[in-house]
Amino acid sequence: MIVKQKPNALKLFFTLRGSILPKIYPQIFLTILLSTLIAGIQYWFPGFFSSYSTAPFTFLGVALSLFLGFRNNASYQRWWEARGQWGQLVVDARSLARQVLSFMDEETETGRQTQRRMIHLTIAFTHALRHRLRDTEPWQDVDRFVEPEHHLSMRQAQNLPEYLLRLMGKKVGYSRRERLL
Repeated sequence: MIVKQKPNALKLFFTLRGSILPKIYPQIFLTILLSTLIAGIQYWFPGFFSSYSTAPFTFLGVALSLFLGFRNNASYQRWWEARGQWGQLVVDARSLARQVLSFMDEETETGRQTQRRMIHLTIAFTHALRHRLRDTEPWQDVDRFVEPEHHLSMRQAQNLPEYLLRLMGKKVGYSRRERLL
């Protein structure tokens, strides 16, 4: 059983891994600088800005909080749905591997090789899909699970996860023709 330490609130506040802060710190710094400048001008030159009521800022704050609340809720729902779909993908990949090991002939060397290749293609598909969703280069993770004769055509594919699924389908067709199933 994995037991993780529960960080305190201060540690959570200063954690940058997985945070949006590294991406928006220039905007935050500019806003702080501008706010400090305006506050300083108002402090040293009290008549420089006209006086305003707090009512417009109150209405704007309420509208902004409602808007941000809905946006935050929608974002969380999308994240939760993606988490559920990724979990289902893991379950389906394990189920496919279990079915390959159960239904494919393992008494011959060809059957064992085909089993291994199907499971490796399943792993490669999962890595390829992860990289496709994150828009990163998949080759370091995928190349080691795919036979070298497919590397060139794999790199030319427009949609790598779909290419790997077609390759898996071809392996199943090969297994049926060779009576490995």
